[in-house]
Amino acid sequence: FVKKLMKELKTAAVDSLGLDQDDQSPSDHSYLFEKETQFMRTGAWCILEGLAGCSHKGTSNTQSSSNRNQTDTAFDLVKAVTRSKIDGGFLTSAWEKFRKLRGDDNTPDDSKHQLSASTRACLRVMAKLASLVPKAAANETLNEMKSFLLSNSINPDVIAACVSALTALSATVAKNPKEAKAVCGDWSRRIFARCEELLGMFVTSPLKASEESSVTSVTRALFTIGEVAMVGFFADDDGRDNMEVDVKADETEWVRGMRVSPSPKLLSLVQILLPPKLPAMGADEPVHTPSTARALAFVALGK
Repeated sequence: FVKKLMKELKTAAVDSLGLDQDDQSPSDHSYLFEKETQFMRTGAWCILEGLAGCSHKGTSNTQSSSNRNQTDTAFDLVKAVTRSKIDGGFLTSAWEKFRKLRGDDNTPDDSKHQLSASTRACLRVMAKLASLVPKAAANETLNEMKSFLLSNSINPDVIAACVSALTALSATVAKNPKEAKAVCGDWSRRIFARCEELLGMFVTSPLKASEESSVTSVTRALFTIGEVAMVGFFADDDGRDNMEVDVKADETEWVRGMRVSPSPKLLSLVQILLPPKLPAMGADEPVHTPSTARALAFVALGK
């Protein structure tokens, strides 16, 4: 049953994005927004995301003699996809198609919300199944994601999922956990440096605070800072006696405890956005800090 389910979900995900329609021109995708196709796409990615969310490796239970040597019957998505002989490369192809559809002017406005939700789902599934993505495709996608984050061109609604996928792909392209951490650390530092530039330009030019494009840029940067700062953090870290990695517990354990700290200057720039008004910086009077920027600055600082 599981093998059949995995294959059906993969087929629905691929068909609903037209990934096999190589002969179609880039703008000829109106058929992808027919009602039935949208339902199939939303449903397929929603189920895959749900399976990814509840997936984890089973562990042996040795807490009591009655349960000793019994194995947890938890669902493992990686194992299920592997047994179904599904090539994980469809995930990177889907991400690429979602990205193009979201940025296409011909995409119907009433379909953009659904595309955003399915894009997040795709990235979360990719983060879980990154080890099954062919290395060449993983490397290409990793470089694309880095480029988009560095250019500050990813919408806030998918930044968190993108950072998670980028982290997982770092392990796919690396030879070992040590190299994976190095890859992860490199793009984290580069993204922090780029965000520092963007916040610096915003803070030193207060009049830009009223420009929609500038507010959008600083909002994305703040969101990105917060998500990159969380790389290596796990919800169960509080109260944990040590950070020893148990790679058998979960595929993402290699990154546990990794910390790439933002520079003091970046922290200072984030703090400048906390008060209701920005420093005058040569202007006649202080300019009001955009409420969205203030809110995200508090969140980013907390992370």
